[in-house]
Amino acid sequence: MAILDEMAAGQEVYSIDESFLDVTGISSYMPLERFGQQMRERVRRETGLTIGVGFGPTKTLARLANQAAKQWTKTHGVVDLSETRRQQK
Repeated sequence: MAILDEMAAGQEVYSIDESFLDVTGISSYMPLERFGQQMRERVRRETGLTIGVGFGPTKTLARLANQAAKQWTKTHGVVDLSETRRQQK
């Protein structure tokens, strides 16, 4: 949680292994999928843990994106549902 708190503002710890981060503004200089990969790599490198990362405009969509990131290997552990067009399939 400390690593994630360093990477983005406004962390809300939801449970022992889940939190929500405020990533407002990050997408203006980097695609969220790339940011998610950076988060995964740093956590893996510093703790040895593998995490799933999901982005969404609501906590519900972020949790769904995270679940998809964990289940589908094609996502490489990161799913971004922040854009409406990605929510419609």
